[in-house]
Amino acid sequence: MKLLAPSLQRYAWGSKSYIQDLISLPHEGVIAEMWLGAHPKAPARIGEHSLEQVIAQNPELWIDPSLMSKTRTLPYLLKVLAADEPLSIQVHPNKTQAEQGFAREEALGIALDDPRRSYKDSNHKPELIMALTPFTALCGIRDFRQIIRIFEAYDIGKYLPAYPRFRASADQDSFRALYTQILSGRLDGIEEQLNQLEPVEDYQDELIWARRLAVKYPGDPFIIAPFIMNLITLSPASAMFLAAGIPHAYLQGAGVEIMAASDNVLRAGLTPKHIDKADLLNIARLEPYTPGIITVPDTQNILHRYPVPVEDFALLSCKLHNEMLLPELNKPAIILCLEGNIRLQKGNEVLDLPKGRAAIIGNEDRQIMAKGSAYFVVAMPG
Repeated sequence: MKLLAPSLQRYAWGSKSYIQDLISLPHEGVIAEMWLGAHPKAPARIGEHSLEQVIAQNPELWIDPSLMSKTRTLPYLLKVLAADEPLSIQVHPNKTQAEQGFAREEALGIALDDPRRSYKDSNHKPELIMALTPFTALCGIRDFRQIIRIFEAYDIGKYLPAYPRFRASADQDSFRALYTQILSGRLDGIEEQLNQLEPVEDYQDELIWARRLAVKYPGDPFIIAPFIMNLITLSPASAMFLAAGIPHAYLQGAGVEIMAASDNVLRAGLTPKHIDKADLLNIARLEPYTPGIITVPDTQNILHRYPVPVEDFALLSCKLHNEMLLPELNKPAIILCLEGNIRLQKGNEVLDLPKGRAAIIGNEDRQIMAKGSAYFVVAMPG
């Protein structure tokens, strides 16, 4: 078991305080994400060496033997994400789509750091977000009839020539045409209307968020995203799984995010970055979808697992009181202390993890005793 130093990402939408407080840094600028993984874009470090290099030099010390035929690196990426501002609306590809998209952009000679690049690797990117604070997100397309009710309540349809057909049919074909129109154009004058509207009781929060998005992204047609996507708030410790193709946008809050080891993103809106409209429409699942909210028991000294339908990763959480023997973990595992202090002890070897510190556990690390008072998560292969 080794201490793991994160890689920090300072995207403009990040927080001025959350990750800084977690890892005891001054409040200087913003930090959006804390990466704990081996992805080549921003690998974590063990001492002076990147985690990517450390595992590549001796994969048998870290990778579970049952995984060696599938991967010789860390199959997941663990992050802490902290958003003061909304992220872009985006989708992630499945494995086949990622392989094809990566090969296509490689063949076109688009550099990995080119702003036009959508596929940074050939892997899929299912993910789970576990809230650390109240966490607000848009996820999945609303029930079509609910979209119509909101559009009628706030008179949104007049901005979209495809809306009358959707209102009459409320089917997937007519919604795809509506979505394509939103993706392709401006909704001139809608910001002024949003500010003049009287809130409708059932959809007050949707209007509040549409107004916020209009201030942040004036002229972007997806400021109406809260009217067509599910607006969800996760309470701390609850989680949400995102499969390939599900449109989503994190709006505000902090959470632990775990995903397959990938950085593939196709954006739809609420961003100044590149939008590949054709590929997005090919990948996005534009049928009604409401994500399930995952909760775990609040029981001390038990690792509670968040169930996900993929093998790339698993996330477990635990409230530690006094001491517990950790169960056998799939390797490599990462332990991240979120509150309090943990002392990990294996025989005579001791490793202290105060709040914000992480350790990676390899194949030789067994019979580990955890001592202290803490709230922590464990990331590992599924």
